Amino acid sequence: MGHPWFDTTPFSLEPVGTFGNVKRNFLHGPGFNYTDMTFFKDFPMGHADSPRYVEVRLEAFNVFNHPNFAQPDGSILDGPNFGTISNVVSPVADGGNGDPQPGRAVQLAGKIYF
Repeated sequence: MGHPWFDTTPFSLEPVGTFGNVKRNFLHGPGFNYTDMTFFKDFPMGHADSPRYVEVRLEAFNVFNHPNFAQPDGSILDGPNFGTISNVVSPVADGGNGDPQPGRAVQLAGKIYF
């Protein structure tokens, strides 16, 4: 069983042939939360006015390693699973709508400009 995202007690099934009183798409689930960070430093090569330098950079994606949760179960027919979040968004493998960066990723790079 997942974790409840909203209070499901006010919801009930309507009799067949009637409409409920909740508008369409009234609930929004959790969104993506990313914090990316970059540190870089340029080191001149030769004299100060030279256009040559070495750049060293450290890049971190999803720095705080925040999980991105999937949408809550929206079917009232699912009983105790209704309104719960039971997993995280899957990583993108095929360019779909999944999580583009599921975990923290850090890279160190160096570049010579001349």
